[in-house]
Formats: sequence, C-alpha cells, structure tokens
Amino acid sequence: MSVLVVTNGQPAALVLAALMGVTALILNIISTYTMERGYLMWRLPRHGITVTAARTRPGGATGTYRYTDHSGTARLHHRQAYAPEIKISYDPNAPGTNVGVYSVPVRLLVALSSLLLWGATTGLIWLMIHIGRTI
Repeated sequence: MSVLVVTNGQPAALVLAALMGVTALILNIISTYTMERGYLMWRLPRHGITVTAARTRPGGATGTYRYTDHSGTARLHHRQAYAPEIKISYDPNAPGTNVGVYSVPVRLLVALSSLLLWGATTGLIWLMIHIGRTI
C-alpha cells in the first residue's frame, strides 16, 4: 500500500499507510500468541500430564507456582491467581510447556478472542488494500 500511495502522488497518506501496517503487524503477533495459548489450553489437559502446582510465595494477585515434572525437575508456572494450589497441565515431551487448567467457558472465550483478532487483522488488511486501490 505504501508503494501505491507514493507512486500515485499521495505521500501525505504514507503516514496512514504506515500506521495501518504497524497496527496490522501488532494484531497479527497478538492473535498468533493467543491462538497458540488457546490451542495448548485445549490440548494439554487432554493429552498432557496434569499435576497440582503449589504457590511459591503467599499473598498478591500474581502467583508463581512450582510443579515437578515426570523426570523430577521442578518447574515454574506464572498465573494471576489467589489460590494456594492450582492445576497445571504440561507436555510430557516438553515439560517446560505448560498451561493452567481452565474451565470450558474460559477456553471458549480465549478461542473466540483469537478468532476476533484474526478477523480484525484480516479486515484491516482488506481496508489497506481497498484504500491503496482507490488512491
């Protein structure tokens, strides 16, 4: 879009093109991260190993929880929770890959959020192409 704007004699619109491009990139990065976490939230409780993780320090909203994987290695999981213990699922082939065990509505909300972010990214890219063609 930036090339179309400049070649058609509208260099002032280059600022808009750059802002939209950066916004699309940021939305893409966030939606990729959300999609990966959402996938792990569905996969690991079913196919991974679920253990109880104990809070390392009392108090506060943000907690660091410690669990022991199947090889006996102590690992950490960070989560905003008040509970002294939470359920963690981890991948037996990569024990450092872990997620908290959440209810189905929370997992659906994460999946819906990632789809909405992908939709916003797609809509912004379509808008960029449409603006580029009209200039």
